[in-house]
Amino acid sequence: MYPQYYTSLIYYYQVINCVIIIKKYSKGAIKLNFCTLFSGSSGNCVYIQDGNVRFLVDAGKNMKAVASALQSLDTRLEDINGIFITHEHSDHISALGVIAKRYNMPIFGRRATLEAVCDKINDIMPDRLTVLDGDGTFDIFGIGVTPFKTPHDTPDSSGYVFTGSSEKTLAIATDLGVATDEVFHHLCKADFAIVESNHDIEMLKNGPYPWYLKNRVISDHGHLSNDACADLVCRLTEHGVLHFLLAHLSANNNTEKLALNTTCCKLLEKGIKPGETTVNLAPRSNISTIFDF
Repeated sequence: MYPQYYTSLIYYYQVINCVIIIKKYSKGAIKLNFCTLFSGSSGNCVYIQDGNVRFLVDAGKNMKAVASALQSLDTRLEDINGIFITHEHSDHISALGVIAKRYNMPIFGRRATLEAVCDKINDIMPDRLTVLDGDGTFDIFGIGVTPFKTPHDTPDSSGYVFTGSSEKTLAIATDLGVATDEVFHHLCKADFAIVESNHDIEMLKNGPYPWYLKNRVISDHGHLSNDACADLVCRLTEHGVLHFLLAHLSANNNTEKLALNTTCCKLLEKGIKPGETTVNLAPRSNISTIFDF
């Protein structure tokens, strides 16, 4: 029932009155592992490790929060080999300036994104920045890194696919208003996908946000709703992607239960039985489950 590569860490969900119960079974770690340190509008950061190579994707909140989260993983900021930036919004780069001053690590991203980072963080040293220009996969410390464009209200917002030394792949796509063909093309090749499940549409419509902000969130350059995320997950399962982490949940316009139920109930409607795929949540302020595959 489970892909052979995923025998070390198995999740399955059960739907009981549309309440999702997630159970974990672990038989030991393999090569590539990752977790979110925190996820949401207050700050975003993903930790990825492959052997002795350690990356961060984004660096939101502040340096103290990032360092504290890494310490709980027995890792230090000075152990990080590089930071990949998805885009320049503050919830993704607010810790970057202080980290860049204190630690000598490269910062990777698309040209327009890094230019915007320099505009926001005036004293960041340009020699810390490495532009990922063009299409294709970059070999960075022995890890394959493939950036791809995501539709968001920044000049060149990106998602990433990381291919570890074991050839297993992790794809990350958050902060996107719609799952374009390009996004889907990259996600459907992944073994594990971190995808956005930002808001419940009714909660957003009836919530406290002003209309201009509501319109921004629901636009094609805003954020992915629970329903859109569920549709994307179902499409991806048809292409062999079976493991998902739902991320960037809104504090005001979503709940963990709504996000999880929307995707898992949609999977059941499509005839995908419990145990055939795995779905988990990225907490807003805490470290997620550490996934090994």
